[in-house]
Amino acid sequence: MTPGKELNFTDNEPVNGFNDYMFIAYNGKGRGDDINKKAYIGVDFPAAVMNVNAKEVADGIIKITWEAQTKGINGGYIDPSKLKYLVRRNASFLVGNGPLTELSVNDTIEGLGDKQLIYGYAINAHSEAEIGADAFSPCVMEGKPYELPVVESFSNGMLTYTDWTTFPMLSGSKWDPVQDNDNRAQDGDHGMLSLISPMVSTGPLTLMSPKFRMNNTVKPVLEFWVFHSSNEGTMTLELLNPEQQFEKVLDIDFGQDVGKWNKYTVDLSEYVNEKTLQFIFTTSNFSKGDALYIDNVNVYDNLEHNIAAVGLEAPLKLEVGETGDFIVKVRNLGKQTAKNYTINIYNGDEIKKTISGPSLSAGETKDVSVKIIPQTTDLYDMKLHAVVQYDADENLNNNTTNVVNVKVVPLSYPAITDLKGNKEDNRVNLTWTAPDLTNMKPEYTVEDFEKYEAFTITDLGDWTMLDKDNNAASMEFRTADNQWIIYPNGGGKMNFQVIDLSQIIGTKKDGWTSMSGNKILISPYSSGVNGNDDWLISPELYSLGQTITLNAKSLNFDNYGLEHFQVLYSTTDKNSDSFVELATEENVPMEWTEYSYTLPKDAKFFAIRAYMVNSALFLDDIKFIPVSAKPVELEMMGYNVYRNGKKLNDTPVAETSYADNDISYDETYRYRVTVAYDKGESDYSNEYVAGSVSGISDTETDMPVLFAENGSIRIDNTSGKTVEVYTVNGTLVVCEKNKKKLSINVPRGIYIVKVGSETYKVVVD
Repeated sequence: MTPGKELNFTDNEPVNGFNDYMFIAYNGKGRGDDINKKAYIGVDFPAAVMNVNAKEVADGIIKITWEAQTKGINGGYIDPSKLKYLVRRNASFLVGNGPLTELSVNDTIEGLGDKQLIYGYAINAHSEAEIGADAFSPCVMEGKPYELPVVESFSNGMLTYTDWTTFPMLSGSKWDPVQDNDNRAQDGDHGMLSLISPMVSTGPLTLMSPKFRMNNTVKPVLEFWVFHSSNEGTMTLELLNPEQQFEKVLDIDFGQDVGKWNKYTVDLSEYVNEKTLQFIFTTSNFSKGDALYIDNVNVYDNLEHNIAAVGLEAPLKLEVGETGDFIVKVRNLGKQTAKNYTINIYNGDEIKKTISGPSLSAGETKDVSVKIIPQTTDLYDMKLHAVVQYDADENLNNNTTNVVNVKVVPLSYPAITDLKGNKEDNRVNLTWTAPDLTNMKPEYTVEDFEKYEAFTITDLGDWTMLDKDNNAASMEFRTADNQWIIYPNGGGKMNFQVIDLSQIIGTKKDGWTSMSGNKILISPYSSGVNGNDDWLISPELYSLGQTITLNAKSLNFDNYGLEHFQVLYSTTDKNSDSFVELATEENVPMEWTEYSYTLPKDAKFFAIRAYMVNSALFLDDIKFIPVSAKPVELEMMGYNVYRNGKKLNDTPVAETSYADNDISYDETYRYRVTVAYDKGESDYSNEYVAGSVSGISDTETDMPVLFAENGSIRIDNTSGKTVEVYTVNGTLVVCEKNKKKLSINVPRGIYIVKVGSETYKVVVD
């Protein structure tokens, strides 16, 4: 062998993983020294993914992105195209339902309500060999940002905003609110934020604030106070925006003003285009035994005149002509007293009502009561918001409230169902048939529980309660911030209880709401082997058949699950064995939901049975006809004609026909007619559409005509479109195709009819 000659060796059967090789040279004088080499052969474990990022891309949605590795953790081979990824939220929750092939994933966060929580993500890659090393994202604060002004004073060692976070979490050092009994707090409220460390000297320690909304401010300012007992160590303040970008804005010099409170002010005006900001305090080289405190953190818009429209509260449902009580919450965020301003209530783009606002001193908040009466033109819902109009206002970004939806229900008086028409040049002729008032039904009663004693568990008037589970105790409730909700009879043995929401203030955000008024009926979870079996039995019913409706919701406690109930009826008595099941409703939403049921003609009672209660079933506004009800007495005053939502007549029309002479031949018009009674106005008739010369034809040839007739739904002029009929609960009753006319027999009730892409409501009496 020639010295210096390169030699090679091929191993045809290596193991996947590390292989150890030893090379030994021999000559005539014997064995040489060993040379050892280790090589990783085959598919390697993936190295940690690169450039991991996480940021909020929409409310409640965090997007996590990363880049694939091209080599293994041991320098071995991997095929990036075959890698799959696991993404875990806060070290446990698997995001994306299993191994992912893409280099990004969206994580939807639910159930935060008004709170914020910190989220971090671990990502690792899977190769053909095994799971690779973890890589970690930046932490993201998710949840609804806090509106300015914000004051966090750590009063009595408690947090007003509970979302302050310390990093690194496992260092042993942390920022913590402490109760101060020695009057050291800057604002004298016996509380402040203290850096606590068991170590002789800390490394970098970060305090992250919650998110604060910036893009509705004009001159935002951050103020805070710091106390330090030593001239050693450092503190910096950075701002963090939604793109996860940091900007240092302040260095705090511990070498000055030792042993006293020092105020720091940061002008945030250049950040008003950011959706949110967080404040990041970082300390280093803090020694055990030294004192370091933060107190009286204020974030506010530094303006002389600034009224904010904080919110609008509204009933969920109103009848036409019913007075609704609304509350507009306004707050003076300026330094000067605010007066001489108005509040406009809008329904969409139209002003529904204007009122004068009360005088507000600096920092004052008031609830302004507004009464609104929905009209026929508001059918079948209103989308309302309030706007403050204040000439001196320096910030117009916070003058508009949230939008609230109010369901507007027509009066249940006989309505027109056969409106027809024809178009002649510049005139539309309308005709219809007068409603039959000879066989009027008794009036419905709406049980809203307002007349019963607050928090009663025994007296519901003519209603009967059966506690068939006989469990000894029921659930007691807390708010989302862990405060007990205290009221009479809470936690005791019961089946149903009247709750007066006006006496348990501060629970609305936790789901304690009503459909109308202040009182509701609840069936709380009761402890026992078999769970709840609670019955609410109606008063005796009008016996010629009727459609009943009720409103129900689950309490807003995601950890417990949604509620279930049954509706039953009896043709004889109130004995539970006499009842026959009519419907079962599972997974009742956390929003108030209306349910409708058609009872047999011989039904004498109906019952609502709460079973499998996970937290609490809420009931309100149960509509039915009791046996004592009297027939409705109505006097017909005439008719009202509406074109494109506007009433055409000043006084009721006496005849069953109407000629509209004020039209353009090339426009499209939509007509509806109501019956004007002495007690109010009926629901709209079916709609007649008079088309333009551009090709949109009249209803009588191209538009469907729907009306109820003798226990059936009649549909004309379907143009062969698919017709679907649903109950109000979403159950499909019938589906027909390629028929120009249909007559569908159905029980009494309210139905949703879909003809092609158009949707209509039909009431069958």
